[in-house]
Amino acid sequence: MEGWSNGFDKYNQLVTNQVSKDRSYPPEEFAKICKALTKQCGGKFVYGLPESVLDLALLWCPAERMHRKPVDATEPSWSWLGWEGAVNYPFDPTNCPDIRKVEGDYFRTEIANFQIGPESAPYTIRQARKENLRISYHFNSHPPRGFEPPPDESNTLRFNALTISADGFGLEQLTMDDETEIPCTELLDNDDKKCGVIMDYKDLISAHVAEPCKFEFVLLSRNRRCEPDANTRRPAATTAHPPGTPVWNGERFIWNQHVVDFDETVYPEGEWKLLNVMLIQHMKEGYAERVAIARIHEDAWKARNPVKKPIVLK
Repeated sequence: MEGWSNGFDKYNQLVTNQVSKDRSYPPEEFAKICKALTKQCGGKFVYGLPESVLDLALLWCPAERMHRKPVDATEPSWSWLGWEGAVNYPFDPTNCPDIRKVEGDYFRTEIANFQIGPESAPYTIRQARKENLRISYHFNSHPPRGFEPPPDESNTLRFNALTISADGFGLEQLTMDDETEIPCTELLDNDDKKCGVIMDYKDLISAHVAEPCKFEFVLLSRNRRCEPDANTRRPAATTAHPPGTPVWNGERFIWNQHVVDFDETVYPEGEWKLLNVMLIQHMKEGYAERVAIARIHEDAWKARNPVKKPIVLK
């Protein structure tokens, strides 16, 4: 492996096909592999996510129905370790052969810095910005090195991000040809036009939203879109997927089939038009929890007048 450009591909396959799929997978074995990845690629792991590519690692999605671990669990909501159920990475550009063929950046982050721990003594996540990751940070300065994380590593993730209210959006469950529901729900604007997708089941999202809490979408990043190459052969890896939002059939991503992310008669196509956002739920204690990862067309996002805010996730 030559850094995280290859390392994240291996991490994705491990998490999708083994660790999250089989929760009896020995934690010590996962820790051993994380240590090997750290040695080969650099950085640390924070609650099962590689800090060097945290922007990518935060985009994990359900591969089946998932439920939050009990309230006394120490794993945070922003890590897949904090949930029961299998996960995958549908927006991992290192697993899209067509996008890998395109020259230039294939991923853009919208977050300047991530920090973990209390506000008085935070640890600044050390993202890999010098190796050939094809990730655009478009920020002039590198993040400070920060303090070493304390022994009882805090599960609080802090960052500043643009946000919009989740109020007013409609939801519509997506299914496969045989009417089997998939972990993907259409996101509808005020005119009932499709403007994005939420990567989870409608009933599970609705169960969250029914609670008397404030919900927001938080801008994290964006993937580059490209036309599928008709000459690309279906890869053997189950985690490999075509451009766009892929369809998971329970075992692998379906090749040459993807979700229609938005109504093209209303929202124009564009290489960088789809935003990767996180749906969060604000808790009474003053922090927020992750609900799901979503994709929203940039025009629909801007129409909601986004505001930059400090985000505190647990």
